[in-house]
Amino acid sequence: MIADLLAIWQADAAFPSGAFAFSNGLEGLAALEGGMAAERLETVIGSALRHRWATADRVALLRAFDAADDGAALTAIDREVEATTLCEAFRAGSRRNGAGFLAAHGRLGT
Repeated sequence: MIADLLAIWQADAAFPSGAFAFSNGLEGLAALEGGMAAERLETVIGSALRHRWATADRVALLRAFDAADDGAALTAIDREVEATTLCEAFRAGSRRNGAGFLAAHGRLGT
């Protein structure tokens, strides 16, 4: 049960990792002067889910879950995700979030 609670806690955006997850630029779109039409926002979100989450992030997550006890396999998966993330801002954000996540676990002793 503790493992389940820790997983839920870590999935919370308020997990104390020093950074929050980024949402493929949705914050910037939401901040546009005059806003964005709901239909256009739906298209942007659908594209992110279909073209990034479904084909890359979800696949990497499932592979990482299967390889949870194999550090070398996890490293290989991480390197593949890094190599296939073409946008430097997304790569940098991912590295920042990962470093914050590891630092939080270091401070927590987990």
